[in-house]
Amino acid sequence: MADTLALKMKNFQEYSDALTRCKNGHVDSILLCAKTAIDIDTITGIDRNVWQAYATAQALFHNNLGLEAIEVIEGILPRTENPSLLFERAELLVLRSSLISNTYRMELTAEDLYMAADIYLQLGLARKASSCYVGIANLQYNTANYPLAIENGRRVIDLLHGIFPKAHGDSIQLMQVYNTIGLAYYKENNIDSAQRYYDRSYALATSLKEEFWQALVAGNAADIYLAKRMAKEAIESYENDIRTSLKHNDPTSAALSLLSLGAIYVSEGRLALARQYYDSAYALLSRSGRPISLSKYNYLMSQWFELKQDPVNAFKYYKRHITFRDSVQSIQINSQLQQIQNQKRFEKQRSDIALLKKENELKEKELTISRISMIAFVLVSVLLAGLLYIIRRGNKQLNELNRVLENRVKARTERLRKTNQELDTYLYRASHDVRRPITTILGLVQIAPLTHESERIEIFNAIQKTANGMDKMLKKLQMAYELEKERKSNRVRISINKYLGLKIEELRKEYPRMNFEIIESDQVVVKSNIVLVNIVMMNILENACIFSMGCSDHVTITVHNGNGFAYIVIKDQGIGIEPQFLENIFKPYVRCSTKSTGSGLGLYLAMKAAKLIGGDITASSTVDQGSEFVVMIR
Repeated sequence: MADTLALKMKNFQEYSDALTRCKNGHVDSILLCAKTAIDIDTITGIDRNVWQAYATAQALFHNNLGLEAIEVIEGILPRTENPSLLFERAELLVLRSSLISNTYRMELTAEDLYMAADIYLQLGLARKASSCYVGIANLQYNTANYPLAIENGRRVIDLLHGIFPKAHGDSIQLMQVYNTIGLAYYKENNIDSAQRYYDRSYALATSLKEEFWQALVAGNAADIYLAKRMAKEAIESYENDIRTSLKHNDPTSAALSLLSLGAIYVSEGRLALARQYYDSAYALLSRSGRPISLSKYNYLMSQWFELKQDPVNAFKYYKRHITFRDSVQSIQINSQLQQIQNQKRFEKQRSDIALLKKENELKEKELTISRISMIAFVLVSVLLAGLLYIIRRGNKQLNELNRVLENRVKARTERLRKTNQELDTYLYRASHDVRRPITTILGLVQIAPLTHESERIEIFNAIQKTANGMDKMLKKLQMAYELEKERKSNRVRISINKYLGLKIEELRKEYPRMNFEIIESDQVVVKSNIVLVNIVMMNILENACIFSMGCSDHVTITVHNGNGFAYIVIKDQGIGIEPQFLENIFKPYVRCSTKSTGSGLGLYLAMKAAKLIGGDITASSTVDQGSEFVVMIR
């Protein structure tokens, strides 16, 4: 078995090297070149059909035909479910992950890398598995999953430390993953750990004589110098990174260091010098920059124009910052939007056909009435006047009924369209929101057997925390379902004072540090739908708890009657809401603070439920002083 696997790996590497030497040219010419380098018709050790699919996908990829390459791989993958083809399956998954990453579908990229790593570990190929985890760690960092980036980076370290003797490529991987872990720790504000891993990466880069990586890691460490207010050392590191990056033809890295230098000079009030660095960075980014890098440039320029008291240009650059920031996500959802658009077009066509059929039926009825009128005219000429009057009145009533019916059909069709649109949005967002914690749990479950007993409690706690977050998200979706189900439910008498007491007891279990103060000027009783009232109050109260933690643990609730409404005023002393975000807080999937980790549905569901029971919600807020929500229930 080991000899067969070794032969398979050797042949696969040789064939892949042949493709690399032939990568310039059309697909057919690449395959022909590879065949002259290796007699593909006499391939041994690996499945011939799988190899040809792999080679074709590589050739398509080198010709910028990534989607076609993915189709080729997906066509051959079912064949590799045979246990004897596990190695080939892993190689195909790694190739597909590279192709999918170019489409910014990061969750699918991670899924392929995880599956490939599992197969490599099953086959005892730790070095291959570590390469997958390097990719996963970088992917998690680029998607702001910093704890997962650290965990997967440590998995690489554990795997490579168990390999003897070490190869040059192993040291390169360690150098890279040390740097990634350092970046993730820096994002988590763990400066000491970030510095420790940067030092390890820099030491390896020095021993390997990797000049580019020395400058890159030093440039990353410059952020730590800034955090420690060591501006001189930071400037020296950034300038060294710029020189080395340009020497090694990496304009993006050089541009990022130029932006960092510009930011330093802005903080020192040297705006003219800062502008020179920003302009130099843009010159490099305009040729090779990624959307995220251009987003940073435009954000810094927006701040620069604010300091220059030029709000017009500041706003212009801020809009560009938002555009570049959202461009990656736009690429991800374009195909989904196209699918939704096609579905809506199909539904509209079906609706048009149904309306046309209804119109034909109505015309047929009108024709029948006309025939009866003519027969009556011939047979009963004496009753002509009276009969015509009756027919005209009947036609008028029928037309009025048809008009009312059509209006009702249109109104119901519009409600169904909006409901379907909301459902599509819920399903799309839920698929991403559910996949992320599931991926986290799967990653934790995979590393649990490899950790010491003392570390497993932390892993289990992390799994429980992730599962609780997913449970909250699912409860929000359940609330959205209940909003439609409860439209026609019976109304019952509710004592708001007693109801709030019960709900606060529930919240204290989840937020034990919160101090709730209820001010009751009246005994308030309403007749309403208890399910919808619960959706309103729980979302508003949870919102107050979440954004008060870390600032103040005090929430005041005032209850009174007025103008035919029950008024419940919830006031917290939390972080508050920026004025520009306040008018959008009741829209779905809106998050107005980096502290928000929820689904973005809470306030939207609360407002929708309030409207359904004839109520309303208003909000006011002051940044760093807190927010006040006024709930009105009829």
